[in-house]
Amino acid sequence: MARIGTVAVLVLGLMAGSHAAVLMKVVRGGDAAGDNLIANPGFEQLEGDLAAGWQFWQAGYHLATGEGRDGSNAALCERKEAGEQHGATYTHVLNQRQPTPLLVRGWSKSEGVSGSSDRDYSIYCDLVYTDGTPLWGQISPFRAGTHDWQQVEVLITPARPVRSISIHCLFRNHDGKAWFDDVELYELKAAEGTVLLDSVAVYPATAAQAGGGREVSGGGVALSYNAADGSIGRVAAGATDITGSTPGGFMVRDVAAGSDLHSFEAGACAPLGLELEADVTASTDAIRVAGTLRDTTGKDRAVTLLFALPVAAEGALWGETIQAAAQIGSEGELGNSVRWGTGSNGMAATYPFSCLYSTADAGWGVALGIDINRPCQYRLGYSTGARLYYVAVDLGLVPEQAASPSSAEFGFVIYGIAPEWGFRSAAARYYELFPASFDLKSKQQGIWMPFSKISEVEGWEDFGFKYKEGNNETAWDDAHDMLTFRYTEPSTWWMKMPKDMPRTYEAAMAEAQRIAAEDTGYAGRKAKALFASGLFDEDGRYVMRFLDTPWCDGAVFSMSALPGVEGEINDPKVGWNEETKQKLYGPERNGDLDGEYLDSLEGYVTSDTDFRREHFKVARRPLTFTTRDRRPVIHKGLAVDEFVEWIAADVHGIGKLMMANGVPYRFGFLVRNLDVMGTETDWVRNGEWRPMDHSSLSLKRTLCARKPYLFLMNTDFDALAPYVERYFQRSLFYGMYPSMFSPVASSSQGAYWITPAWYNRDRELHQHYQPIIRRVAEAGWQPVTLATTDAAGVLLERFGPNEAGEVFLTVFNDGTETVEASVRVSAELVGIDATATELVSGAAVGLTREADGVRFGVTLEPEQCVAVMIEG
Repeated sequence: MARIGTVAVLVLGLMAGSHAAVLMKVVRGGDAAGDNLIANPGFEQLEGDLAAGWQFWQAGYHLATGEGRDGSNAALCERKEAGEQHGATYTHVLNQRQPTPLLVRGWSKSEGVSGSSDRDYSIYCDLVYTDGTPLWGQISPFRAGTHDWQQVEVLITPARPVRSISIHCLFRNHDGKAWFDDVELYELKAAEGTVLLDSVAVYPATAAQAGGGREVSGGGVALSYNAADGSIGRVAAGATDITGSTPGGFMVRDVAAGSDLHSFEAGACAPLGLELEADVTASTDAIRVAGTLRDTTGKDRAVTLLFALPVAAEGALWGETIQAAAQIGSEGELGNSVRWGTGSNGMAATYPFSCLYSTADAGWGVALGIDINRPCQYRLGYSTGARLYYVAVDLGLVPEQAASPSSAEFGFVIYGIAPEWGFRSAAARYYELFPASFDLKSKQQGIWMPFSKISEVEGWEDFGFKYKEGNNETAWDDAHDMLTFRYTEPSTWWMKMPKDMPRTYEAAMAEAQRIAAEDTGYAGRKAKALFASGLFDEDGRYVMRFLDTPWCDGAVFSMSALPGVEGEINDPKVGWNEETKQKLYGPERNGDLDGEYLDSLEGYVTSDTDFRREHFKVARRPLTFTTRDRRPVIHKGLAVDEFVEWIAADVHGIGKLMMANGVPYRFGFLVRNLDVMGTETDWVRNGEWRPMDHSSLSLKRTLCARKPYLFLMNTDFDALAPYVERYFQRSLFYGMYPSMFSPVASSSQGAYWITPAWYNRDRELHQHYQPIIRRVAEAGWQPVTLATTDAAGVLLERFGPNEAGEVFLTVFNDGTETVEASVRVSAELVGIDATATELVSGAAVGLTREADGVRFGVTLEPEQCVAVMIEG
């Protein structure tokens, strides 16, 4: 990287006379909330035996008269039989015109609730956007055990306007009793004179920060940056000045103390006891910002650091996905976020980059992202009221963290994009900034076989197998050009328990201690690792859940993925150590494995948070903090990232591959150390075709870039029969590999590949589609399509060119009616003698030559995909 210029904020200490101004005052308490939108929050108004407006969730609730917080009513949920699910549900119609944050609060007390705190005993919110797409599972859990009334809250920052919200007082998968009372719902609309910034209502700054500063220019963006106070004045994207009126730059808030937003002066924010060291570096491809925030008090801290660009973007566009953008209005905030359950508002950015752009007049575009090699809990957003384009980082600072005592590092990138391609251009440029993170290592691709022996599938050659999860016939796999991966499930210990053993915390811990003392095999090693690596909840108890699954009836413990955890043995080193490495890959190996497979990498059954302070000491990623009480905590996503980086360094070092299941979803930064990714999914529920939505598919395609992405369908395969071709066509559109597993995610119970009746039924579809999908996907997905269509509801993606110069355009009709679409292809992709073939039908496609490219037409039925190969 050519370094053109550097501006730095130097840490000069808390000098006499130094100060840091309050940039924006935070609106306190309920001033930002308005009226409670729940008409019957305390279950007092009755309709028969139920509280008015409150419906049953599954087995429902009982109205407990006089057992509420102040002797009022409460909703009582008690599980009396295994498998029962209880709850009370309230649905409120909002019909928002602008995406507006929602705040949900609720109270509960409990008696003898088994297991640990998790989403199954919580305030659980499901939303439906006005476009009909859902946002499920926005939650805040209550404590397990026995406790008096406890309040939790869920802050939801929707990506799009919300049609309705269903609030569930949820109690399932736990024994015991839970009472619920006083549930609240607020729309956090900015009151007069205030604006929302990172979901916080603030009074915007009325005076500019210190003027002057030096221009920093790189990657098509120019900033006026003042090193004295960390402020940003002018912002230009290309030749267009896009500067907003509100001062930008670095600002910080003590979330635990509820402070205002402060600036820095000479590298210090004395009122908050914080110091900032930042380096702003310009190069030909971007402006890079890197630095450290440091506490000076020696206490635990929960702070949010913001870096904001003052951008006037009203009327411009906010990139949501490769297929969608939102126009920026005059109120509210825009952002692409997913729930983490920690930090100032419980949310984190979905993508590691974001963009603003305008196609009006000459057009302009600017992107802001994180350094993907420095992951943390961050959000990327635009505040329309404040006119600030920002990255917000939640940091839990603790003195015992050895790698960064009472401090945390951060890194951002700013760069220009082509406005005509918007989010797609932002993705392409981001890949260029971090090429190693998106490098394609697995160039020969195919579908995923979970556990079962490929050799035992009748006519296995017809199905396009390439990736084998499990090493139960490695020699055969080697001889038949399969890529075989050894199975590991990090962050989890599934401990079997006798049927007659009580499902209590005490019984589970006693069983774990017995196994650690008596078992000399794998279970004994996992038990020993529990006492070093087991996560602690907020009360210092090991985190566990009781589940009865086809593979384990007992307790599932949440384990830290941190490789540096001290003790006799830690959980990462149970699965990966020098002895294992030599046994699997050394000269005495039994067959040639192709890499390591990490199951459930984002941890669907494990806790998101680890309060165990001896783990704080060895964590190398920034800590975050709890949303409820602002306590520093390790987030699972960041611990898993440390683990993946650690094992990938070894695996890649011996020329092998990393494969993972259940990623990317919430932790997009994980992709940089993975080579093959996929997920288990179910697109047919209760006999109804419910495919994965385009927002989720776009996320996976974008974050994986050219890397292969794989599906395992876990569903009722009889019910799937009429939809198999739809499954294959949707997978073809995104260049993803469709395979099958089992309704219960078990290779021995109802598995597709051990049931000839099912795979023989679908054989011809596999024979037809799998080679096409492979040809398209191996050409390599490209975010900038260089092709367009004006047909409503028609989507378009590009793959290639491959080494033979072939380009593949997949065209998908997402509407409910047959459509005729005209596709225009840029001359950058096609030559004067180009020809085209539609691969699904095998028909030639006529190309109409135009001055700047070619045009062709296609007719598409609803949910139909075609793949057009262009040569020459």
